[in-house]
Amino acid sequence: MSRNSTAILPALPPSNVIAAAAGPLFVALAVTWLFMGIITMQFYSYYQNYPNDKTLLKYFVSALFIVEVFHWILVTMDAWYYLVEIWGNFEGFFDLPWVAPVIVLLTGIVSFSVQIFYVYRIWMLGHTKIIRTVAITISLISLTQCISAGTASGLTLKGGTEADVANLHIEFQLWLIGSFAADTLIALCMIWILINARRQVAFTRTENILNKIMLNVIKTGTMTSIIAAITLALFVKFPHVNYYGAPANFLEKLYTISLLANLNSRNAIRNESQLNESYQLSIHIAQQSPMTTMDEPIERRNNQKATEPEWAWDQSLQTSGEGSQATPYA
Repeated sequence: MSRNSTAILPALPPSNVIAAAAGPLFVALAVTWLFMGIITMQFYSYYQNYPNDKTLLKYFVSALFIVEVFHWILVTMDAWYYLVEIWGNFEGFFDLPWVAPVIVLLTGIVSFSVQIFYVYRIWMLGHTKIIRTVAITISLISLTQCISAGTASGLTLKGGTEADVANLHIEFQLWLIGSFAADTLIALCMIWILINARRQVAFTRTENILNKIMLNVIKTGTMTSIIAAITLALFVKFPHVNYYGAPANFLEKLYTISLLANLNSRNAIRNESQLNESYQLSIHIAQQSPMTTMDEPIERRNNQKATEPEWAWDQSLQTSGEGSQATPYA
């Protein structure tokens, strides 16, 4: 038995130690399998509904999916090691299999990739110096958290025990704090851009689109921030217990789910907005006399030109396709 494990044993009965080590892994395994199913459906939906997206964007989505499959296998191997391979070997619960640090490394890489994707989107849509300065700041924070995750992963591979993980306070905290800060700033920047764009719009359809995009940004952006904050809190409060292992193992999948959810929501937002506009137009027509029915409303609708915010967000919703000039995804 290792020196570190003997220091922990008197404080907790063996059954509690096993539950603390294996319980979070079981939860992480179940959630990871659930999220992998969601990602697979989102990936299929993306390629079915957006075949004309830019090639670079499709390569990026495909690369993320391959990484997700690899991550899914690693989390399963990690749970297999603790729940099957070493079951009955009490000392084994204090050792780390090689897959655990690799999971941390993948989380840092995926979070960095998704955050940079959003930073590029912010850069393309936010034309002010303040927004672009914040975008650069987010990039640096994201790079820092990715490097911290890689450093923590490498140092853990060298040691290979739970005690080594507990001793890496600075590396793990920088990783999780960086993830939380970058995700929060991304959500705030996107909301700020949307609020400013909504103030300039003159058409109901555009305002409806911006409202729905804003709601979607809040939901997907805060999701990763909350889980990163929970992981950090558990690691700081219980560094010698594996409670933080559950959210840490499936945090990576939330980034891909967030990205795919934003990409796949484009048609739904656009179609719902068009449906609402058609419904409002039909009510307006029904209130007119037969002599003044459609000519004026339809002519105004067909001839009106999109304002700059409407054009910009139409480009952000349509990454490619006929008539598109430049896109935030290109």
